[in-house]
Amino acid sequence: MNEYLLPSVVMMIAGLVNLLFGRRLFWLFVGLGGFLLGILITITLFNDWNPIVTFLLSLVIGAAMAVLAIFARRPLAALGSFFGLGFMTLFVASLFNVGSPWNFIVAVIVGAIAAVVTYMIFEWALVVNSSLSGASAITAGVTALLPFFNEWGGWPASVLAALLATAGIFFQSRELIGEPLAQEPVSSDGTVSGSGQIRS
Repeated sequence: MNEYLLPSVVMMIAGLVNLLFGRRLFWLFVGLGGFLLGILITITLFNDWNPIVTFLLSLVIGAAMAVLAIFARRPLAALGSFFGLGFMTLFVASLFNVGSPWNFIVAVIVGAIAAVVTYMIFEWALVVNSSLSGASAITAGVTALLPFFNEWGGWPASVLAALLATAGIFFQSRELIGEPLAQEPVSSDGTVSGSGQIRS
């Protein structure tokens, strides 16, 4: 159990920050997506690797994506949504014993939808997707340390993830609703000079 302690704790902390501040700290949301991608790759292709090596490799992938997100906000946020929600789908599928290839097919579909929605409806999609991926990361860490949550067909873990996601969406949406609408930039001659939308 000790070898899974550090990766699980880091995953839970990153998940909690994403759950509450994923929209504001979008680069961390993208980094969590990369971290989860690294875990998925190493577990799927190199399942005999030491968990610490898996953790370090996943950390490098997550850090790289977080840095890139600073320079390409919208595309990398969409990519983070793809990996984050794809991981969530695989995690939920594992709770209910849905095996390959259907778990991967559904994960790709869900991830693709999340990516497109994030790119097109940026702010609200970021709130929902960061809350969902944060909740799944926290729950995955909890179940790794406390296998009790995997009992009874995975329902305890599912309920925990649903409660966390709901709390995260509620917490982040309050801040988004309270923000004033962005004003269109106006040039010196009084004409509107842009769309006022966030650009990648």
